Amino acid sequence: VEGYVTRAQQAAQRAIKLKPQLPEALLAVALANYWKDRDPVAAERDFTRALAARPGDANALYILSGIHGALGDFEHAVDTVHVLLDVDPANEKAYEQLTDLLQRLRRYDEAERAYARWLQFSETPAYVKYLRAQLQFYRSGNLAPLKQIASGPNDEAAGLTMMEEDRWQVAMYEGRYADAAAAVQPGAAEFLAGHGNDYFWALYLGEALQLDGKGAAAGPYLEAVARYFRPQLAARANDHALLANLALTESLLGDHAAAAAGFAHALRQVAPKAGYRPSGTYYDYLTLRAQAAARAGDRNAALADLDVLLREPSNLHAQKALRDPMWGALGGDAEFQKRVRASLPAG
Repeated sequence: VEGYVTRAQQAAQRAIKLKPQLPEALLAVALANYWKDRDPVAAERDFTRALAARPGDANALYILSGIHGALGDFEHAVDTVHVLLDVDPANEKAYEQLTDLLQRLRRYDEAERAYARWLQFSETPAYVKYLRAQLQFYRSGNLAPLKQIASGPNDEAAGLTMMEEDRWQVAMYEGRYADAAAAVQPGAAEFLAGHGNDYFWALYLGEALQLDGKGAAAGPYLEAVARYFRPQLAARANDHALLANLALTESLLGDHAAAAAGFAHALRQVAPKAGYRPSGTYYDYLTLRAQAAARAGDRNAALADLDVLLREPSNLHAQKALRDPMWGALGGDAEFQKRVRASLPAG
C-alpha cells in the first residue's frame, strides 16, 4: 500500500508542476500527502487550499472535518460537516461524523436533531436508532431505548455484532455481569479457538467475568488478547492503538506497571502538536488510563484524569460515568460521585 501512495504522491506533484492551480491536482496532492505522511497540520493546509480551488468537494470536506477533529478543533469540524451536508444532504458518513462530534461537545439537543434528520433517509435505520439510543442514555441516563434494542430480536440489517455489544453493554450498566458474559461468550470462544481476529469479544468477556467474581475464568481470554497484540506491537512499536489495547488488557490482568507504561507511550504518540488541542483519540486513551488507575488503586491519578475528561470534549459523559462499572471501586467514591454529578447536563 505504501508503494501505491508514494507513486500517487509523485504523480500528483507532477500534475501540480504542469498546472499549479488545477483543482483536481491540488486535491490529489492533498489526498496523497495525507495518506502518506498523516500529518494533520500539513493536511489541513493542503485540503483548505484544494477546497479554495474546488469549493464543495464532498470527499475533501469530509476528510477536512476529520483533520480538524484530529487537531482538537471540534467546533471547526462541526462547521465543516455542516458545509458538507449543504452540498450532500443525504451523506450518511457525514451524519455519523456530525453526531459523534456533537456528542463529544455535549451539544445533546443538536445531536438529537441530527439523528432525527438522519433517520429520515438512512439505509441502516436500526444502526442509527442504536446510536440515538446511546445519545439518550448519555443525555438523561435513560437506559430504556438501549434495553428495548437489547431485548428485541437480532436485526440482520443492523448486524449481530451491534446486537451482542448492546446486550453486553446494557447488562454491564445494570450490574448483570453473568448476562453480560453470556452475550459475548460465543464470539470470545471463537477468538480463543483461533478463529478470526475479533479480540474485543474476549476482552468484553474478561471484563464481565472479573466483575462477576470469576477472575480465574477470565484469565485465559485476557491472556489470549495479550498474545494477539504483543507480536503485532513488536513489529509496530509506536502503533498507538496496539499500545492502548495491550495496556488495557494488562490492566485487567493486574499488571498495573506495564499498563501505566503502555498508556503513557500511547498518549505520547497521539499528543497534540504545539499550538493545538488533543484529539478525540487522545481523550479515549485518557479514559482507559483513568479507569486503569482506578483499578490499580491510584485514586488521585484517576480523579485528575477524570477532571480533564469531564471538562474537555471527550466521550466520557457524566450519566455514563455514573453507571460504568469499569471505574471499579472508585465509582462508589464520594469525591468521584461529586465531581461527576457536578457535570450532569442541565435538565
